[in-house]
Amino acid sequence: IDSSFVFWAVSGMETTLFTLLLIAIFYSYSKINEKTKYTNYLIITLILSTMGRLEGAIVFGFIVINMFLYRRSCNEFNRIFFRILLNYALIIGMYLLFKYLYYGSILPNTFHAKAVTNIGFNLNEGMDYLIVSYKARFIILLPLLFLPFGRILKDYKLNFLFFFPIVYSVYILYVGGDWPGASRFILPILPFIYILTAVGLNEIYQKFLKFESISLNLKNAVLVFILIFICAVNALYTYKKLEPYTFLKQDYITFEKTCTETGLWLYENENPNLVIALAPAGKVAYYSEKYCIDMWGLNDLHISRTESQTNVVAHRKFDFNYVLTKKPDFIIGYAGFTDEMMPNTYIKLREALPTNGYLPIFMHQSK
Repeated sequence: IDSSFVFWAVSGMETTLFTLLLIAIFYSYSKINEKTKYTNYLIITLILSTMGRLEGAIVFGFIVINMFLYRRSCNEFNRIFFRILLNYALIIGMYLLFKYLYYGSILPNTFHAKAVTNIGFNLNEGMDYLIVSYKARFIILLPLLFLPFGRILKDYKLNFLFFFPIVYSVYILYVGGDWPGASRFILPILPFIYILTAVGLNEIYQKFLKFESISLNLKNAVLVFILIFICAVNALYTYKKLEPYTFLKQDYITFEKTCTETGLWLYENENPNLVIALAPAGKVAYYSEKYCIDMWGLNDLHISRTESQTNVVAHRKFDFNYVLTKKPDFIIGYAGFTDEMMPNTYIKLREALPTNGYLPIFMHQSK
């Protein structure tokens, strides 16, 4: 019912794994009173989610607060609560200590590269991102208007389903969202929203049952029609407005193929000591197997720690003068500079490489 899940399922990134772990966390948490094994599952999935993405710490914090507020709903609250706290703190504490000792930083370099040093950028881009993401799913959000808000405040499971997506959306707003038309950040909370949609639809159905003048068969037929209609419209809108259609329309497939071909060309035709400056790095760096400078800073300590200079998502930091000090043999793509800013020691290639105009390439004249 949501085309974004299809797109990210084959992306090779951690998005769908993180989403699965969040679902497993809620499932384990909802059965916390049944068997001890569900407490174990909850601890394990909380730890794995935080290792997969540090946003897992938000889930952990929400679980702890929710469990404390609804402690009367949890059998053996003290034992379970402190067991979760101690195990999570011990394992994640050791994990973060290792990261700090090995990498010199707890947060990944990509976080520093994408983080905005001007909060105004974040709030503006984050709001646009949330509006696009939720607007494309308007039809499936409508049943939320019929949610039993009284029960939500009393039941810890419904409370989690309702408030966790709100808290996570605030986090997305704070960090500035993601690429326009991409549901990567919002994907992990969509299952909870869709479960709430089912709760809202059930409330509608229960009210519908009170109409005695309508037969039960007709009521069920209407319900099935509504479900099919909502799912079909949501699938269509998420396809047309988000990743699948948007990325295909912008010819991302050709762009990715071009990056692969360029990387292979560099691998086959140039010496192993080649230095390449890239924006973006991605497939060119992977296939070329050469020393590469990521001009957007996702893999560069210096650039990732500079000040944000644009509000373009994931491409906010660059330092062209720093890149030039590395004396790259090739500069591929743009990152904070134009053709006019390129030193005379570089010439722009127009037909030598298989870029088809998708990747501007500058070669040092000493080559």
